[in-house]
Amino acid sequence: MSATWSRLQEVLGISPRKLEYSDIVQIEKERIPEDTNLEWKAERGSGEGYKTELAKDLAAMANTGGGVIVFGIAEAPETKYPIINDIQLIEQAEHQIRSAALSRVIPPIANIDLELLENPENVGYGVIVVTIPNSTDSPHFYEKNEVAIAPKRDGDRIVNLRASDIERAIRNKVASENATEESVNNLIRTILPKLDYETPNPMLGTPVAIWCVIAIRPTTPPPVGLGASEMPEAERAWKLANELERNALSTSRQLTFLGHWAYSYRPIRGFRKWVLRTAAFRERVSVTTNAPRAELYDNGSVVLACPIGYTKIFDGQERTVAHAGLIETTVLAAVCLTEAWHTVRHTTGAALIAAEFVKREGFSNPTYLLGKLPWGWNEEQGILPADMAVPVTEFEAVSLTTDTTQEAKDIAAELALGFINQFEYNSLEVLQ
Repeated sequence: MSATWSRLQEVLGISPRKLEYSDIVQIEKERIPEDTNLEWKAERGSGEGYKTELAKDLAAMANTGGGVIVFGIAEAPETKYPIINDIQLIEQAEHQIRSAALSRVIPPIANIDLELLENPENVGYGVIVVTIPNSTDSPHFYEKNEVAIAPKRDGDRIVNLRASDIERAIRNKVASENATEESVNNLIRTILPKLDYETPNPMLGTPVAIWCVIAIRPTTPPPVGLGASEMPEAERAWKLANELERNALSTSRQLTFLGHWAYSYRPIRGFRKWVLRTAAFRERVSVTTNAPRAELYDNGSVVLACPIGYTKIFDGQERTVAHAGLIETTVLAAVCLTEAWHTVRHTTGAALIAAEFVKREGFSNPTYLLGKLPWGWNEEQGILPADMAVPVTEFEAVSLTTDTTQEAKDIAAELALGFINQFEYNSLEVLQ
């Protein structure tokens, strides 16, 4: 997913969008200088010294709040004005930059973004725009002469962090991780009062016994200059999420979770977010719901709550069940909705996911896993027997951190297994 908002767009005064070669021409015309978050590189190299220098540049930018390095812009000797110096756009160039970020910077910078902008008048040549995010793993080091060095940018030059700076950065990193974890848990707590356990759910035919609540929050702040979201953005994100989910699932599934849900939904503006739910609850944002509910926050956070458990008579006994396939599709829907929302909002980077099974207060019945029975039983949905899955009384929360290199289906599968494994069951129905 390409970054569509960065320091480069900010200094050019353009709206969030993909860069074009004409934007690079504008840099030269406006004589935009290097600064703390912008660096011009006249050319690429290939030797060991160049690779070390590249790792230094990437680590310095990541340690200074992120920024942009453009390969293919030189500086005039006296004035330091930027001068376009097209370089050859080959696959090896992209591989070299990514390899340096992953293998020569410690810890690695996994989610850099590269854009190759070809000069329309010089086919095969142009510039490479490298966007380095505001890293949550700072401080980053590179190695020179077997010595680990932590660089940072100071205006248009690079200096080394002092020992006290490194110690402070590590303390800030731990504090930031704790704050992000607490904020994602707050997203879950915020939606809990909205969940209805009394009114029969029209799809389940019975009141909801268990909700699956998934909260996803970016680990980096939204890009500078990104304002409040608009309704068309929420609508586009919903449609894109449905496409992403359809692509992630096997072709045998005719209707996705989001596709089944989306036809009767439209966004309603809440406080710094958009709320999506069925037409029956359009009037007010604050009322409770017994149907799936999604919340898309302006800062890129996403919350999805879906009923996945209910109580019914099975084989003459009243039992509470959690639907395995619904667990998988709910998790996948949340991941796809987040990817779509970040695409529409022009944000990239890692995210923290927290997911919980939430039961009505005081509810202590064991929960059985409802899934496809073994071959020979016509693969009908039923409670899995004790030799396949055991009932669960108390569920553990599941959490993980993702980055932009992971596929939505892989993230969802890992998260779904975190729940399904609690039944001592390790098979996926939908995300296999």
